[in-house]
Amino acid sequence: MTVSETLTYALQITLVGMGLVFAALILLWGLMALLVRIAPESENSETAGGSKPDSTVDETTEYNLKRRAAAAAVAVALIQADAAEEEPHTFPLPATAIVSAWQAVTRANQLNQKGARR
Repeated sequence: MTVSETLTYALQITLVGMGLVFAALILLWGLMALLVRIAPESENSETAGGSKPDSTVDETTEYNLKRRAAAAAVAVALIQADAAEEEPHTFPLPATAIVSAWQAVTRANQLNQKGARR
């Protein structure tokens, strides 16, 4: 087998693989377009589109939700302010921070080793 034959086979395999990938992409694209056309629109899309007029009940509910959100934000801010006044939490040192002499020497030797590494 010559080099040109090997390259020809490699190019053929590449073209077949690329063709399969693009064919699969086009197939998925077509299936998604088909599902969009077939699937009925949900009722939520009508309310999101604004086809139904807003009523006073919706406005009152929205106002109450905004009031609740503001109250929750104030509560969180107060809790954070109280937490900021306390002493900051100090995290304990990890177990590897305290190293014995032989561990330090062994680790230094491993770092200084010459040769094949992983």
